[in-house]
Amino acid sequence: MRNTTYLFLTALLFLFVSAAPTDAHAARIKCLVADQANSSFEQLCTSSIPTAFSAPGDVVDIDTSTLEGGTPITEAELTGYDMVVIGTVFGGGGFPAVRPIHWPVIREAIRKRLSPAFWILADACCGVEALQASIDITNEASGGLFALTPGSGAGISQVNLNPESNFRGSFASLPQITAAFFTYFSGAPIGYVIYGQGTTASQIGAANEEVLLPRTMSFGGTGACIMLGSDVNLMVEYPAQQTLLAQAHYAAAQAGGSCDAAPPDRPTLSLSVTPDLPGGGGGTTRLTVTLGNTNASSLALQTALMNLPAGVVVANPANASTTCTDAAGGAPAALTASAGGNSLSLPADSRIPVGGCTIDVDLAISPGSYELVLRAADVLTSAGLAVGDAALIVGPTPLPPTTALSFNPTQLPAVGGSSRLTLVLGNPNAYRLTVSAMLLTLPAGLVAAATPNASSTCTNNAGTGQAAPQATAGGNNVGLLAGTRIPPGGCDVSIDVSAPAGSYPTRLAVADVVTNGGPPASDAFALLSSAPTQGPTTSLSLNPSSIVSGAGPSRLTLTVGNANAGVLRIASLAMALPAGVRLATPVNAVTTCTNANGQPGVSVSAIAGGSTVGLPAGTTVAPGGCIVAVDVVADAGSFPLRLAVGDLQTDGGAPLADAVQTLLVASAAQPAVPIPVGGPVLVIALQLLIVALVIFLQRKRRHGPSL
Repeated sequence: MRNTTYLFLTALLFLFVSAAPTDAHAARIKCLVADQANSSFEQLCTSSIPTAFSAPGDVVDIDTSTLEGGTPITEAELTGYDMVVIGTVFGGGGFPAVRPIHWPVIREAIRKRLSPAFWILADACCGVEALQASIDITNEASGGLFALTPGSGAGISQVNLNPESNFRGSFASLPQITAAFFTYFSGAPIGYVIYGQGTTASQIGAANEEVLLPRTMSFGGTGACIMLGSDVNLMVEYPAQQTLLAQAHYAAAQAGGSCDAAPPDRPTLSLSVTPDLPGGGGGTTRLTVTLGNTNASSLALQTALMNLPAGVVVANPANASTTCTDAAGGAPAALTASAGGNSLSLPADSRIPVGGCTIDVDLAISPGSYELVLRAADVLTSAGLAVGDAALIVGPTPLPPTTALSFNPTQLPAVGGSSRLTLVLGNPNAYRLTVSAMLLTLPAGLVAAATPNASSTCTNNAGTGQAAPQATAGGNNVGLLAGTRIPPGGCDVSIDVSAPAGSYPTRLAVADVVTNGGPPASDAFALLSSAPTQGPTTSLSLNPSSIVSGAGPSRLTLTVGNANAGVLRIASLAMALPAGVRLATPVNAVTTCTNANGQPGVSVSAIAGGSTVGLPAGTTVAPGGCIVAVDVVADAGSFPLRLAVGDLQTDGGAPLADAVQTLLVASAAQPAVPIPVGGPVLVIALQLLIVALVIFLQRKRRHGPSL
């Protein structure tokens, strides 16, 4: 019974396994090509791809007209496939091409990974336009790692699987394929080249026929895999290899294939000198260049070049050496460092061994200060460009940067709106400054716009172009990454900001900017404010309102009220004192009004002994208002002080009424005596009493005593 049960279960398992499908996943392919009747390009979609994917369950969607039409392809047409194949040709000599309006949609489909892989065959037998469009997408998808550029016609040739490729596993069954007349491209890191001319890594890297950008690299790891080739005919003119080629690319696109492979770590760069000649008097120093490699295998070099700045040359003798190796890995690489020369280099096919290697050479430094730079863009390996530039200053510490802020426009609509904020970083040195930290915090209520449109003319540390400002829609910070470079003369960072109605004095503090030249010498300020909807109010006060001529002063305070959400900007303010009143010595002038950037420190126009009080044009009145206060003295008398309507003009208009206050001044010889309430009545009563008493005494004297 036990044996019978065992046999039954075994048979059942056999039937289950036998019934399981042999193809776990049927291919779903989208094929698009510019329509060209009776041409080999149309055959890519109508014959080559369908032949390659003809197994049961395979689905090939064919479109041979969309990319030539005037209506842009839609993202929906590129969504949900295992692989999208795009064939395009330069539109010359009667050949229709993918029109430019389609490339932005294709780019977005790759960026959003609407399908996991895009195989673009950008044939360019008669020009480079179609190839250039594909190159541009690939360069952008790699975030600057690729620097592909079109080459020149290479003729019919055999192209070889690159032995240095990081992704050759999916293509191992195709060590060599037949290509046609193609316009190749160059500049890809060796490890990303799948096929190219020649048999060595450097030969293949110089004339690439195809590269692969894995998903792990595309658009920062969020995009689709790109397989970019520069010849359609290798598929359509050579039937014997079309199925092998198509299936190899499909295998690369599948989970676990080359599209999912993680590329090796890119090399790191560093520089050091001994000594660093801090006095600036020049001399000889020993330069050490370190090329780092954290991978478990060596990295092949395509280019490794360091140019020296004017004023710095290789010493004589150079005493140059390197621990980097030749292609075989058994001997030092052939370092070029000629005495009196202005560059250092290693030949193509040199290797950076596991753990890295160094280049050491003596340099002759002229008096002064110099920046030594090894650009990441000048160190191209099988893993790609180096991670970032390496730089150091030989000689005195560089001068610090300067900073400035501005808004354009400076005034928002009364209900709020947006403006362009620009931060300028000046560099007075003849070489770049390196930013360690830069972070501007916006005042409450002011934020990066929903579409910040952030841009910068500063350069990144990767040596691949402009630095990317760090700014998030709705956020209140604008920054630059550590390692950003400020070129000689300076650079700027710009971003669109938005805010509700209000006043937004903005400050970039000294501590917010850190460079190898130190912080800037002073803060930078700018003011953004909404437009006023009403004019100012004014009032005057005196404390005390009665003084004695020649004695202590009275404190005159002028108040400018502002009921707007934003600042009022003063065009003119000048108050004339009446004759007999003058500014005291000292004047003790103060104001709480602010400058054009919304910061304190406005100088009041008030000279001891003078007769006018004013503020400079551009002074701002914050919401709620501000005051101007001075001490005044006067001759004896009564003086009405007046700030007339025409004495104050702002961008919100003039006040609606004069402001008036009277100053009473008594003579020093006859001081003003305060009279009690009711005093005049008592005086009159006393005078009447005296008159009555005089009359009474006169009558008594005339008539004698009464009996």
